[in-house]
Amino acid sequence: MLRLFEFVKGKSNCNDFDGVNTTWSKIKGAEKIQAFVVQAVSEFKDENPSPVFPLLLKIRKSIEALPVSVGNEKVGRSKSTDSRLPRAFC
Repeated sequence: MLRLFEFVKGKSNCNDFDGVNTTWSKIKGAEKIQAFVVQAVSEFKDENPSPVFPLLLKIRKSIEALPVSVGNEKVGRSKSTDSRLPRAFC
């Protein structure tokens, strides 16, 4: 990974994303998506992942219900699925 900054003195307690909001809370109308994500992560089990599928579908439907805006317009809409999700997830 390319590093633009090099830590040179003392102890570093940060990572590249410290102070950066990477949650759904920064997108208007997406507050419930973050709660679904947190619940899916906490309930996920490697040995039996299927119980979280309904939550993943809720997440997808919630994302699809978001109004098109500058933030999610960049993702693009698949003509075949009419989805705002990245095509890799369709």
